[in-house]
Order: sequence, then structure tokens, then C-alpha cells
Amino acid sequence: MKNSLNKNLTPILEDFIREKLTGEKQQNALDFVAHLRAGDESGDFSICYDTQWGENIWLAKKKGEDVCYINVFAPHSPDFWMQVLIRGDHIGEHAAMTVDEHVKEVAWANVTSCGDCGANCGPEKRRRTVLGKGFDNVCTTTIMFNNPDAATFDCIKIITDVRKNDIRNHA
Repeated sequence: MKNSLNKNLTPILEDFIREKLTGEKQQNALDFVAHLRAGDESGDFSICYDTQWGENIWLAKKKGEDVCYINVFAPHSPDFWMQVLIRGDHIGEHAAMTVDEHVKEVAWANVTSCGDCGANCGPEKRRRTVLGKGFDNVCTTTIMFNNPDAATFDCIKIITDVRKNDIRNHA
């Protein structure tokens, strides 16, 4: 990956997207990453390459807390050119009243059920609240978007903004 490594020799997400994706997929992914980075000049937001779960995975963090994982052609998920995974016990608990119903429906349709993969979901099998609605038996990856299109990315932007606000207000 020529010219797409940072000083720690890890791939830079935007460069990796430019190298691996084309056309509308590339533009939507780059717009999403730019949106994630926008407005966070405080220095408490970062996107870094994360090898804990495999290759081609980046982790966006705010104040040290996970905002989302971004997988681009991750080898462990060969059917997906991109996945955005959002973790959190109570995503948008206080923002549910201000989030559009369509965005809520998109989020709720992508809540991930526990598949007993061994990822230490805890004894309670993860009761989670997502934008005001409770879910049982939820994976540690609370919401997973596979191969998002432009409209789905618009919803993901709102949901990640909500997640960043949750962290800002509670961390």
C-alpha cells in the first residue's frame, strides 16, 4: 500500500478506501469518514487501525470509548465490501425523542442478535437500548450495517453522531 501508511506503519483509512473501493461505494465511504472526523477538533476523537479483531478494521473512538468499527474488505467477512459496527449498551437513550423515525427503524432493523460466538457477551446476554427501544440477546456489536448504500450511510451518520454525544455526555 504505497503512501497509505501513517508513522506507525498502519494503513490510513481514507487511503485504503481510495485503493480498494471505486465509484459510489468509494464516495459514500469517504463522505462517511469525513463526517465522522468533522467537528472533533478537541483532540479527543480518533480513527485508528485495529488488529484486535482481524485485518482491514479501523476503530473510531471518542474520549477513549468506541464509536464504531469500520471494516473494509475484512477477510473474516468476505461477503461484505464494508461493515460499520456500532457498540454500546444504551445508544441514544436520551436522544430517542430527537431522532427521526426512519433513522430509528434503520437502526432497529440492524440490531445484531447474539450468535454465541464466544465474544464474552456477559451473563445477562446483553439487554440493550437503541434509540429508545429495548432489545434482548444482543451481540456485543450492537448494530451492524453490511454493505451500506448512500441512504443507509445517511442514517449511520446520525447514529454515530448520537453515539458520540452519548460518550461526550457520559464519559
